[in-house]
Amino acid sequence: MLSRFILIFSLFMLFNESAFSKKISFEFTDKSMENFKIKDFSKKFFLSSNTIDQSELENKFYPLMDGKNLIINSTNEYLGIGMETQIPLTDKTEIELHWKINELFPEHDERSDKSDFPFILKLKNIEENLTINYVWSSNFNKGEFWFKDENTVYVALNGKNTSYSSSTKNLIYPNRDFKIFFFEKFVGRIDEIYIAIDTDTYDIETNSILEKLEISYM
Repeated sequence: MLSRFILIFSLFMLFNESAFSKKISFEFTDKSMENFKIKDFSKKFFLSSNTIDQSELENKFYPLMDGKNLIINSTNEYLGIGMETQIPLTDKTEIELHWKINELFPEHDERSDKSDFPFILKLKNIEENLTINYVWSSNFNKGEFWFKDENTVYVALNGKNTSYSSSTKNLIYPNRDFKIFFFEKFVGRIDEIYIAIDTDTYDIETNSILEKLEISYM
């Protein structure tokens, strides 16, 4: 009788949790592309049809497989595509990222101001002005991190020891990471999430592929 009660209670809790969980999946169809913002992080402004030709914009962010994948082309620029929406940070908040890069930039010192990255996932909390940049590092190994300033940290999800001949999958727990890196401040939500390639320092031409970006939270 007790075991039956435990089973029923467990199933109820599982259903109850799934019923209230939410997901944001980045899909890049012709229609959904209108929901994303394009941001120039080197100049700190948004791009639109008024500032960039539409065909050029489509060349920089090119959907594949009915919008499930997105090719990002970058030439001497630091452009990102993403959304600005409030995502609560709890122990249930999880980000699943599948990505592939074309090359590393091993000659660059990523801890200096003069650095480029083949792929970045940027999470920002506006209230405290805190940013975590999850990167594919060309200089450091997976798991290493460094601070640009007291409000900005870089975390190597993949690194120079990670093969880039095929795509990789990463699970990110942003609530834990904000607590670890900015333990003196309370961060209750994410306000901005962008994916980007940074090639504006050394005039590089490259591309990377986003295969999946999904955010789950309660």
